[in-house]
Amino acid sequence: MEGFNEHEEEGWNEEINHDDEEVADEDAEEEKVKRQIKSEEKVKRQVESDDPDLVELKIRRRGYDFSHANDDDSYFPHADDWERDGEIIGRNTHLKVLEFSTLNGGVAKEDVEKFFRGVANNRSIQKLRLYDCNLFGGELFSILIPFFKSNRNFECLEIDGCYLERDGIRLLALVLVEFDSLKEFEFSSYGDELQEHIQALAGHSGLKKLILRGNSVSNLKITIAGWRTIFAFLQSPHSLLEILDLSMSGINDEVVNSLTNALVNNNKLRELDLSWNGHITATGCEAFSAVLQNPGSALEKLDLSGNFINDGTVITLATSLSNNRKLKELILESQHAITINGWAAFSRVLCNTSSIMGTFHSNHTLQKLDEDVEGRLPVDLRSLLRLNRENSKSQAARLKIIKTHFTGSNIDMQPFIRMELQLLNRAIAWM
Repeated sequence: MEGFNEHEEEGWNEEINHDDEEVADEDAEEEKVKRQIKSEEKVKRQVESDDPDLVELKIRRRGYDFSHANDDDSYFPHADDWERDGEIIGRNTHLKVLEFSTLNGGVAKEDVEKFFRGVANNRSIQKLRLYDCNLFGGELFSILIPFFKSNRNFECLEIDGCYLERDGIRLLALVLVEFDSLKEFEFSSYGDELQEHIQALAGHSGLKKLILRGNSVSNLKITIAGWRTIFAFLQSPHSLLEILDLSMSGINDEVVNSLTNALVNNNKLRELDLSWNGHITATGCEAFSAVLQNPGSALEKLDLSGNFINDGTVITLATSLSNNRKLKELILESQHAITINGWAAFSRVLCNTSSIMGTFHSNHTLQKLDEDVEGRLPVDLRSLLRLNRENSKSQAARLKIIKTHFTGSNIDMQPFIRMELQLLNRAIAWM
């Protein structure tokens, strides 16, 4: 270019490219805002018309990053519309799920109260999720008492990322005893003395899913007496509890001992998450061996990751699975080293190579030992887990027998020598 040397021209081109990128970013952001506004207007029309296709609604503070979320069912009331919109939702007959997420700010207390007084008249919502929002000391729960008591469809309450002080916990507890329809309850937040609302849950006999998860800021403040109240659910012959998540809850070996005692005769619980409880030692983890040996156990997933797990723990847990026919996932991700000796115990349980019958009676149920990619597991153990995962139990047994006893020069004919002809024909056909 005339008047520019090579370096000046190169710099000028870079500036042009940078300016073009900024314009493109601004255009993309403007287009994103337009899409968001258009989507909000559509959702609002659906709410107002009681559209039967709108079964889930998210009330989110404007400015929420929708880049990783579906915004097709989201909108945010205008400043003067909170009371009106709450009343419209209160009259809606098709909504099943309502999420309220204000990211802890940006909305006046009186607006939120007006909104929920309207929502309290709804009788179709089955699930209410309060996410990262200001609960105003628990006063919202008091406003929603008519909703909880009169809405026979309501069955799931989730409180996630919120903070409740002692008075708020007390208000929540008082509300929980006003009705008994909960099937799912989640408190993935933090607060003071959760004891009272734990005891209040005892009246919800139909509870199937209970999540009491702490976070990186604070563990749940529950005494051993409070935990025993929870575990009483598991001991009751009428318990329906299938999923229990106590991750990051600050529980220790004493609590685990109480939990395993409650689980020994339980035949309903399918999933248990105790991950990242820093006070559970190898002794606490090993206490689950009695649970896993219970022939009536319904546990299909047990997550002990992030706790103190060593070779001794792994060997004890593996041995307890010798006759277990239910557990599919045992998550053992640990900050402490598990050596080849520990993992070898699982290989022996998954494929007993001592005899054909030993292999036949091995564990063909366990499918997963690590939440992450199983690259750190020994190759033979990964292969056995994959066999269990990709085949029926009978097919997994068949493949293990063939691989172990009928490949290469390692052929064991001893079991067939004295076998009756009719049975021998069946055995060969099965192989």
